[in-house]
Amino acid sequence: MKKFWFVILWMTLGLMSHQAQGQWALRGGYTYQLNSFAEVGVGLITKKIKPSHDFVTLRIPERINSVFLSTEFNFASNFILGGKLGYEIAWIRWAPVTARLNYAYYTDFTNQDMRIIPEAGVNLFGFLHLTYGYNIPLQATEFEAISRSRISLVIVKDFSKK
Repeated sequence: MKKFWFVILWMTLGLMSHQAQGQWALRGGYTYQLNSFAEVGVGLITKKIKPSHDFVTLRIPERINSVFLSTEFNFASNFILGGKLGYEIAWIRWAPVTARLNYAYYTDFTNQDMRIIPEAGVNLFGFLHLTYGYNIPLQATEFEAISRSRISLVIVKDFSKK
């Protein structure tokens, strides 16, 4: 239980640090981890835009950081719902790489399954992310409908004025 509160505190501090310069974004996606899951959520993102003399990369951010809160759910007969807190970094300009760390709490309203999920992959302009992740269980019992490996395709739409 101490791990859970540490994660909540860490995410709260992250959200508070992003509020000053952050902008809201919607997240949606698909995850395959032995079963198909959908993801819907919100996040606060910051963009690092470094001036460039190259016309092609002039307004493309160099890096995007995001703190997010989302939910995952499946469409199977054994319904599982998962709340996720996470942090994501997407390098865009020269190497389109995404790194993400999630804390997930899955439930079927009878049992629970808590996991830490590191993910890495590629992105397209910080908008579309394709990642591979590994579900690390935090307790002895696990849902059979969720495997250790996962592939995610996530779309992030920010509401910046630029």
